[in-house]
Amino acid sequence: MFLPMEFFPWSSIGFGKLTQSLCWVVGCMVPLALADRPVHAQTQLGGEYRECRLTIGKVVFCGLPFSGQAVIYRPGPKRVEQCSLSIGQVTFCKGPYNGKAIMQVHTPTKHYVMCEISIGVPIFCGEPFSGQWVLYARR
Repeated sequence: MFLPMEFFPWSSIGFGKLTQSLCWVVGCMVPLALADRPVHAQTQLGGEYRECRLTIGKVVFCGLPFSGQAVIYRPGPKRVEQCSLSIGQVTFCKGPYNGKAIMQVHTPTKHYVMCEISIGVPIFCGEPFSGQWVLYARR
C-alpha cells in the first residue's frame, strides 16, 4: 500500500512535513469517517477537467488536484505498458507500468466492485472500492 521512499527522488531531503504530506497523498490509512466523506478533486486529463472521487477500503486516494494519465493493463491481446500519473506534486509513475484493473461499469445502481492495480512493485489495492476513478487508458 506504500511506495518505497527510493521511489521519490527527493526522499533524501528528510522526513518531517514532507513525509506527512506524502503519507496523505500516497494514501496512508485514514479514519473510516474521513474515508466515507466525499472527496472531490479536479482531474485534468489532456486538458479536460473532471471530478475525481476515490476511496479504496479506508484509504482516500483523491483529495488534491490531480493531473496526468494512468495507463492500465487489460487482460486480452492488447497490453499497455506506459504510465504517467501525478497527484498534486507527487509523481507516482513514469515509464513501464505493470498491473491490472478489474472494475464493474458505473451505473446509477452499480459501483466499481474490485480493484487490483500495481505500479512497479507497490500494490495500491486488492479489495473492493467505491467512488469514481477518472482514467485515461492508452490502447
